[in-house]
Amino acid sequence: MKTVTLKNDNRSILIAGDEETVFLLSDHVVKGQERIYGLLSFDVVLHENVTLPSNWRPSRYFFDGNGWELNPKWVDPKDTRASAE
Repeated sequence: MKTVTLKNDNRSILIAGDEETVFLLSDHVVKGQERIYGLLSFDVVLHENVTLPSNWRPSRYFFDGNGWELNPKWVDPKDTRASAE
């Protein structure tokens, strides 16, 4: 697997399978046929050959290139929708 992390805090924000192409461009990230704007190449790092936690979700974990750490500030979006209703 692959993950894209933010340089400022190592939050893992995007994942891709080993077979998927991921390119970090100056004004966006390309994941296969998808273009993800707002992610700038100088703000993110692409890590390849990683093993994801089984319950990975965007921003739920930090990845420093060696290991995963749970983000203590992460809130499940499903929980916020339920409390808003």
